[in-house]
Amino acid sequence: MISYIKIIRPVNLIIIAVTMYLMRYCVINSFLAYNNMSLQISGFDFLLLVLATVFIAAGGYVINDYYDMRADMVNKDCKSQIVGLSITLKDAMRYYIILTFIGFILGTWFAFRMGNWNYATLFLLIGGLLWFYSTTYKAMVFVGNLLVSTLVALVPLLVVLFEMIKFKETSEHLIKSGEVNYMPIFYFVTGFAAFAFITTFIREIIKDIEDLEGDKKTDKKTFPVVAGVKSAKYLAAVLIILEIVALYFVYFKFLRDNYSLYYFSLAIALPLLAAFIKTIKTSDIKKFKSVSTLLKATMITGLGYSLIICVQLS
Repeated sequence: MISYIKIIRPVNLIIIAVTMYLMRYCVINSFLAYNNMSLQISGFDFLLLVLATVFIAAGGYVINDYYDMRADMVNKDCKSQIVGLSITLKDAMRYYIILTFIGFILGTWFAFRMGNWNYATLFLLIGGLLWFYSTTYKAMVFVGNLLVSTLVALVPLLVVLFEMIKFKETSEHLIKSGEVNYMPIFYFVTGFAAFAFITTFIREIIKDIEDLEGDKKTDKKTFPVVAGVKSAKYLAAVLIILEIVALYFVYFKFLRDNYSLYYFSLAIALPLLAAFIKTIKTSDIKKFKSVSTLLKATMITGLGYSLIICVQLS
């Protein structure tokens, strides 16, 4: 039972759910309440959206480990190996099918309650992309990295997109008259999505460096395999610097408040700078794990900025 829990990355699934709830209540609801408006999607319908996303993501983790079994035998120790040891290949595939099916059913139920069956195809598409990522795209230079980054960025975007759709249905006259402007909310959530995209992309490159030996033996053409560890780590380092620059560009262009400056500097830029230094100095492949962990922590602190927005608008 523990293996079945570990394989779906429960911490990551919790982060997905928390991200969606923070976007809904700390960003979207705070902006709406500040302008004397309210959320349009009910709490139950939003729960369906979150659960559908979480179950499909869980299935994605299982199918990823299923097709990574041979590489993981090289890259991981026996205690970390799950598929092929604690869980058979056959049971792993069944588990993937069950999780993805539940996610699609919940997504279809959400689409039904939203009044548009076409929304169900989105969950089918996401599930399909996770399948093709594990079977094909992961072995292609940058393709798998970009796909995973896009899907991570989609998590906060799903929240604002469906809320905007519902808001337009119920308040179209207010939007056309100019009494309501939903775009600032969309821009803020898009900012979180962009941060998630670039941080995930950098982290995926670092993880490819970690998995170099296993990827070579399974003929995966990741960037570190094709271009070498040195090129990969310098690419990651350059992207980290660009992310820090983009962070302060957003601050000076759109924010300019002390709370944001302090939070950006201490909770986001500082850890990114530490990740940059570690990336440049590290030469041992196994030690890149600490860089990956630091980037993941930075994604969480970046998400925490939603609490700053909530406080400022309350």
